Amino acid sequence: MEHANLGKFSGKVTIDGLSPEIERGKKLLVILYDQSQKDKSKPPLFATCNADGSFSFFSYTANDGVPVGTYVVLFAELTASRSKGLTQPDALKNLYNDPDKNIQDKNLVVSVTSSGKTDYSFNLDIAGKEPVTTPGANAVTEFRKN
Repeated sequence: MEHANLGKFSGKVTIDGLSPEIERGKKLLVILYDQSQKDKSKPPLFATCNADGSFSFFSYTANDGVPVGTYVVLFAELTASRSKGLTQPDALKNLYNDPDKNIQDKNLVVSVTSSGKTDYSFNLDIAGKEPVTTPGANAVTEFRKN
């Protein structure tokens, strides 16, 4: 099997400038949304953050990265369920899970090259913001188990 050309993609997520306080039973996800990949049956790439907010993507082996390309970075803190996978509600208030919105923020559009980058830093402003009650058509709100 031929492996895709990969680039490292890892770093850290903070929420309101602090390490995330991930609720019990939830997973903080960094999601790479490929605008050119409109196939809804294929979920976007994602990595789970550690307690300190650090994350690292892998495709075949630990920390090897993701296929080279341009992605819109999304974030969600979803509820983990053995039977359903990862589902709403999003503890980040659906503020960062919509690629159509995030593409407008140049800090959330990344080009992964073969040299990769391991020190990405994303700060999510949540405090005082109103929740998005109706996520956009392309928003990532769940990762269902098959």
